[in-house]
Amino acid sequence: MEVAIVDERDDLYQKIVDEYHATGSVKQVVANLNTNTIKVRRVLITEGLWESPTSRNVAECYAAGMSVKEIANELCMSEKNVQSYMPYTRGAYGGTKSNDAERSGEYRDRMKQAAVSQASVTEGSNADYHDNVIADADNSNIFDFASARKDFSEETFIPHRPPAVLKLRFELISSFFEDEPDKGLRMNDKEKEDFLKYAKAKEGIIREVLVPGEMTLHCMHYMLQKLFGWQNSHLHKYFLSSSDFEMVTDNKKVDDYMNLCGTLFRFPDSELDDQFWDDDYEEGISIKSWLRSKYNYGFLALAVEDSYPRNREYVKDFKAEYRKELKKNRNMTLTELRDIAFFESSYNVLIESLNLRDLFAKSYRAAKKLSGIQWRAMQKEFVQHKVDYYDEFEKDDPEEYDAMLGLLEELLELRKSEVSFQRGIHTGDYDEIKKQFGKKPEKIIEELNERIRMLERVLIPDIADGNPQPVPFADSIYYCYDFGDDWTVRITCTEAYFGDQDFDWCNPDATDRTTGKRKTPKEPIRYTDSSGYDVPEEETERISQVYLGAKPVCVYADGLNVMDDVGGIHGFADFLETINGDDYQEVSESKEWAKWMGWTGRKTKPENIL
Repeated sequence: MEVAIVDERDDLYQKIVDEYHATGSVKQVVANLNTNTIKVRRVLITEGLWESPTSRNVAECYAAGMSVKEIANELCMSEKNVQSYMPYTRGAYGGTKSNDAERSGEYRDRMKQAAVSQASVTEGSNADYHDNVIADADNSNIFDFASARKDFSEETFIPHRPPAVLKLRFELISSFFEDEPDKGLRMNDKEKEDFLKYAKAKEGIIREVLVPGEMTLHCMHYMLQKLFGWQNSHLHKYFLSSSDFEMVTDNKKVDDYMNLCGTLFRFPDSELDDQFWDDDYEEGISIKSWLRSKYNYGFLALAVEDSYPRNREYVKDFKAEYRKELKKNRNMTLTELRDIAFFESSYNVLIESLNLRDLFAKSYRAAKKLSGIQWRAMQKEFVQHKVDYYDEFEKDDPEEYDAMLGLLEELLELRKSEVSFQRGIHTGDYDEIKKQFGKKPEKIIEELNERIRMLERVLIPDIADGNPQPVPFADSIYYCYDFGDDWTVRITCTEAYFGDQDFDWCNPDATDRTTGKRKTPKEPIRYTDSSGYDVPEEETERISQVYLGAKPVCVYADGLNVMDDVGGIHGFADFLETINGDDYQEVSESKEWAKWMGWTGRKTKPENIL
């Protein structure tokens, strides 16, 4: 992407310079001239009137001859953020293409951009390449889990029929800390009015979707990317509201929290490297089609660090290390824990193997919302059998238990290596890898994946089916994407629909294991809502489509799609204001960048979004 071009005789350009000389404040210039901060900042950087540590770093890199992309990699910034700290230059765009050729070129560029921007590449493991990353299957301690214990997939502990389909409302809100109250958009009346107008929205950027009840948070991540127009370029997490977090942990008690690691939460010092375990996007395919493939059918989440056995070991080690402190203060809170133990990650991060129906309170038909005391008492009873099972497994078969932990560790390490090799290909280490290992990186990755798939098959009972189930409790949960831009989505369950036939994935009679699709029921399914009323006939067909097809359907959409690296919801508001302004240069530049990011500015019918 080229450095932006500006005519120094532009009227607004000179007004910005004059206004800054008069006020000495970037904020005041923005307000007085009704323009945007980035525009003002870049003009002042161009004139040498304003600088910051970031602008100085960018300037030094640019002066050394580095491209925008190279500067972004060097300073760990997005290319858009780099450009926002660069001076304007004069010049001219040249060359013309036919419309079809231009569109084809843009499409190829977008696919290439999507490939190099995947979170598994930009945020992935920094592990060194290993000479012994290809494990020898014959030397591995593989054992038969099926003969060691009963099949988890045949167990069911839900004391009621789980919902077939949930109706979820997704709303973009302003970013906030997990211990703060939800304050919506955090815009004043004028800001909100302008934002809604430019975003072509009535209430906000909102989507409503019917989803299969057994969809995991992991699969929903990809669905959220598609719903709002992102491209899986950054890290993400799910978390609870502060009130729900305090409820499930009995006001942040350490003991209550640790008992939920591997059930609700990911242990705060666990690794993040295998969260990309199925990020297999390759340049040359549509990013939209790829995302769609990740949230239709097959709702498995196989991250090692989300598994109960792995979290159980983290908790055991933690309790052993801080045994004296915990014994001295048996009611220690997570706030007090920070005085003696440091964790890089937040306590409030949900594991992504959770099914949606195991989170939302409406999964209990016509049930009164549980109090904290009731929920914690039921939760303890609800999961004790899984806790007891692993305790007995470790006690009765310590060698097999240790072997299971060893295989989990091996799977994690192999995934980290696979991410490192993928990252190496995209960051220019292709020839170096080939020289070091004597084979093409693609061949190394192929061998790694063969071993990874084998280990996944062996470990599925402990990764996918081994976690204790939580008692549904939440009205809303939250999703945060891109920890720099802090996009935040409030996810609220507004309704649940129950079928009178059990066609869940865990029912072997309901699913064709060859195709992975549900079989057609012999009798029509009757659906009722969370209050026990029959679903109207006109809604039954769509609900049945989601239930039997295991595919989500968007039923309502308000507002335009957003995009990556625009600065979060407030940056997006500034962007919309810019492209609707009268500064031709700024409008043209912003639209060109947005097109390169795959943003069209067109609304899509709800039924076509997913």
